Amino acid sequence: MTAAATASIVLAALCTAPAHATHSATDFTLQPASPEAGASVNASSSTTLSYGASLTEDVKKTIGHFAPGLLANPEAVPHCPQALYLADACPPDTLIGSSQAVVNGLITENGRIYNQELLAGEAGRLGIIVDASTGKLFLTAPFYVRTNGDYGLDGILDDIPRLTPGTQITKLSFTLFGKAQGRNFTRGPTSCSLKVSTGEAFGYEHDVSVSGPSSSYTPTECHRLPFKPTFVISAGSPGTTGFKRNPSLRVRVTQQPGEAGVLGNGLTLPKELTPDTGSFGQICSESQLAAGSCPAGARVGDTGATSPFLATPLSGPVWLVQKAGSVLPALVADLRGRVPVKITITTAIIGGSQVRSTVTNVPDLPIGSFDLSLYGGPDGVLLNKTDLCFANDARSRFRTLRADVTFAAHSGALTNSRPRIGVEGCAPAVSGSLRGRSRPKLSFTLKSHPDAQRFRAAELVLPKGLALVRSKVRRQVSGKASKRLGRSAFKVRGKRKLIVTGLPKQGASALVVRLGRGSLKARGKLRRARIKVVATDVKGKRVTGSARIRVRRR
Repeated sequence: MTAAATASIVLAALCTAPAHATHSATDFTLQPASPEAGASVNASSSTTLSYGASLTEDVKKTIGHFAPGLLANPEAVPHCPQALYLADACPPDTLIGSSQAVVNGLITENGRIYNQELLAGEAGRLGIIVDASTGKLFLTAPFYVRTNGDYGLDGILDDIPRLTPGTQITKLSFTLFGKAQGRNFTRGPTSCSLKVSTGEAFGYEHDVSVSGPSSSYTPTECHRLPFKPTFVISAGSPGTTGFKRNPSLRVRVTQQPGEAGVLGNGLTLPKELTPDTGSFGQICSESQLAAGSCPAGARVGDTGATSPFLATPLSGPVWLVQKAGSVLPALVADLRGRVPVKITITTAIIGGSQVRSTVTNVPDLPIGSFDLSLYGGPDGVLLNKTDLCFANDARSRFRTLRADVTFAAHSGALTNSRPRIGVEGCAPAVSGSLRGRSRPKLSFTLKSHPDAQRFRAAELVLPKGLALVRSKVRRQVSGKASKRLGRSAFKVRGKRKLIVTGLPKQGASALVVRLGRGSLKARGKLRRARIKVVATDVKGKRVTGSARIRVRRR
């Protein structure tokens, strides 16, 4: 049935019952090969027309309003260019269906349906060629996505040609292929609630909208649809990971073809991240959002999405919008492109300390990926309540952040997970020990953050109270970075710098270096020392970590 409504992009609107007008639709049917949710099946649609006693009236324009989730994929097969379509020379691999027209209840004219090239703003375009005995008829039916909230399809068939006097179209039948060129062309709703398609029509002599019988069905087997969306989240950037800084935030959701559509999503951030209400600048009102006139200062991020049903990605701004009845402003992902969609993300504080963001009533549209990025720095709307990188003041142990994530499907399926929040812009962790005051020995460990690049070289910088004994370093130094380092990996520069090279080609995530007795000379009485390590990652970027260590006598 899913494909049926798609197939009736030309027909659903012809199911009209025109009040005082002379034309009407006396019968309308959709006959799918299967009502299974999300199925890609052949579907047939037919409409029987009546004109009463009039011999001159004809239907000029029809509009079909399809139930949400009834879709066809214009990117499943190639598109037929307009010039080839008008020449009836569309390539065979653009054929997506067949048609029939009955004239005066007696003569049957057969036709074909092709996947036409899209024009601006169209979600799809069907090209119908009827091989009539009196000549070919060319009909086009573009369809658009409704933006009133349910994001269903509206199909428009306009300028239906008038036949010679005394001849009228009394029945139209169409079939769309569930699979074209071995690929899924149609997709049914992924929810098992009642689906209703309706239509309206306009006549040549009665140019008024008339509506007729609706066509409805309830999909089945929703529980068989897979639902395994992935969720990846990260925060921060160089300079924004520290306490009371404004970090950026990035979220990506992905799905595989054939999964149930996402109905809603919930994200609870850890207590380390909170809204920075003091940094909110301009806030867009609901009326401004509806009019497409949000002030530039209300933009707090970017969004994007891909779909196997779209040739080009959607993209647009993320607005801070004040919703009626909400204390905190909502985020609205304003996706723009061939299928404009606005996704509202409401925000609330739970338990007095955590942020919960919720998305509900997501349209039943197939997605490949959805991305949302919130700005950091001066334009950031989040605030760090602690250092995002390190779990201790010594900056030797990394912090682990997790989010609570839920997904609800149109099919009724639910998923829960606690993904780790990646943190970008973290310095490496450094820890070490210094023993002996007269003839000290030093060891230190350098670790890259799990979300940072591995390093291929390092430079140890000693405090002013320590100096390297060049003649003894080679004999008293050792190191390991997934494998033991040879003496040639160490070079002394000046009195306080030790250069470490020779790390694995793919880089190392951890490095341990030991300087034995005799390789160091203390100046004065040391009680505490701060060492600095400058690491060079595999992309050539230099990052710095440091550690304050206590000097032990032995």
